[in-house]
This record gives sequence, C-alpha cells and structure tokens, in this order.
Amino acid sequence: MSLFDLPPADAPAAAPRFTFAIDRALVAIGGASVRYLVASVTAPAVPAASARPRLPVHVALVLDASGSMVGERLAAARTAAAKVIASLRPDDRVSLVSFASDVVMHVEAAALDADGRERLAAAIAALTTRGATDLCAGWLRGCEAVAGRLAIVGDAERRHVVVLSDGHANHGIVDAVQLAQHATELRRRGVPTSTVGIGDGYSPAQLQASAEAGGGRMHDATEPSEIAEGEFSRDFTPRGKPGPQTLRGARQGLNDYTGWFAGNPDMAGDYFGYDGPFPPFNDSLVHHYVFTLYAVDVARLDVEGRFTGPQVREALKGHVLDVATFSGTYTLNRRLLG
Repeated sequence: MSLFDLPPADAPAAAPRFTFAIDRALVAIGGASVRYLVASVTAPAVPAASARPRLPVHVALVLDASGSMVGERLAAARTAAAKVIASLRPDDRVSLVSFASDVVMHVEAAALDADGRERLAAAIAALTTRGATDLCAGWLRGCEAVAGRLAIVGDAERRHVVVLSDGHANHGIVDAVQLAQHATELRRRGVPTSTVGIGDGYSPAQLQASAEAGGGRMHDATEPSEIAEGEFSRDFTPRGKPGPQTLRGARQGLNDYTGWFAGNPDMAGDYFGYDGPFPPFNDSLVHHYVFTLYAVDVARLDVEGRFTGPQVREALKGHVLDVATFSGTYTLNRRLLG
C-alpha cells in the first residue's frame, strides 16, 4: 500500500489534510490491471466552543387519507405521526396536513407546548379516509406551511416535509418527472422532502421521485406497523440527538458521528444514540447492519455523562450473561432484495 499526504507536515494547522491509498502495490506484467485509489479528506478541527446548538425544526407531516388507506394503513400513519411529534422538542413546530381528493390543513406551525400537542393529537385521532388521492396537492400544501415559516425565521429554524402514503396517486399531478421537478426546486429553496411508502404493494414511483429529487429519503414500510418503529433512531439529526437520557428511561451514548463531524461548523455536535440507516438519497446498494443485544447481571452499567461505545464495552466486562446478534440489511432500492 502506498500512502502520501497533502499538504506537507509544515502546512498551516487549519488546512484540510488529504490522504490517498492504493488497494495494491503490484500490477500484472501483461497489463490490464485494475487498481483503486481512495482519497480521504479530513477537515481541520473546530474548537468545541464554536459548535452551534441544535436548531429548532419545523416538520410538516402530510398524511394520505384517501380511500385506499382505509383500516391498518391509516391507523399506522396516525401512530407514526403521533410518535414523531412525541420525539420532538418544545421549541420545535409541526404542521399537519391530510389529503384525498381535497387537502385539509388541520394544524399549521403549532408550537409544541401543551396546547399545541393537544391540538395535534386531537386532529390526528379524528382523521378518516375519504375520496381519491391527490398526493401532489397535499405535499405542496405541507411545503407551503414550512416555506411560510422560512420567510419569517430564515436559517434560525430547520425544516422538513414528510409524506406518508401508499403512493397510489390518481388525482392532480401524478407524473413522476413533474413531481421530481417540483421537489428539486423546493429543495433548492430550502424545503427538503422525505416519503414513507405504506403497506405491501404501495406504488413507489411518485414517492421515490419526490424523495430523491427533494434531498430526503424514501422509507419502504412493507408492513403498515413498520413506520411506527424505530422511535430511538428516527432519521438522521444534524448536530445530533439529545442525550444521554432518552425515551422510556433509557440512556444512549455518543456515536462516531461526533468525531466525524467535529470539523464541520454546520454539523458539529454531540451525536447520541443510533441514527438509523442513512445511505445517500441516490444510493442503490444493499447495506448490512449488525445489532448485538447483551443480557447482563446489573440494572445499570457504570458509565456516566458523554459515554462512548468503547466505554460501554469496558463496563460490560464481567457482567455479560448471554449475547445475541442480529444482522439486517437496508436499501433504498427494494428490488435488490429479490
């Protein structure tokens, strides 16, 4: 392996460092060899004092309430929306939209104080199915809600639109190319979109186009109950999720993103817990994730504060009764799973 660094060792400390590695040092005499060069860029460290706190976020939840969502699908979407709201902070905001043949703005830019949470809970519980599926109109109404706040608060607040649907759009704009064009323009204006395909047999065309062009992710939930899971790792959170205390009395330590983003003024922060699978929006690979569950003889491990994975593994020594490991796969392209 051949390694060399740029800039030289006497370069200013604030300069980025480039590291190059070749996979093999040999080539075939007859030629036609293929070798790979991997380039890594390490940004200069940013003093901890300059790391900015997590900004408030405005989430527009756009729920499909058309006739095809009757039963378990709408119930699962309601549950997922409620869990998203429960995971947000008091300084965050939520807009709630439902769509069918028509579009209804149930709650717009509600602050998550007690009154706001109560209004959102009541609106979610009252959702019923109706009519056809104008996915585009519902999605654009959610985008309008977060764009309205963008005009007022600017970069003091992050924003995201999440569409939950079975994807069977049959009213309004249904062409995936047109949806992607809208999503691209909205992303450029600071309004990203993610989508959740609900149920076995959902139609991915419009949902995937909106998420990929919108700079978000498309989540494949073959079973309606899947979208209510993952409450400890719901999407990637710039600058990190709060911790170490988390839901249901549990604690979560710092993950490797804390060091990875330390030199990025827009992303630096304490990244607690697991951020879930997060390949690039246009990624088409199958990724493998390994989860390990330990049965221990103590109620609480002797780690405190901003603890890390290695510290947990050290604290586990002498307390492990049994271990179970599960390997899972994740891809944005469900066709790769066969």
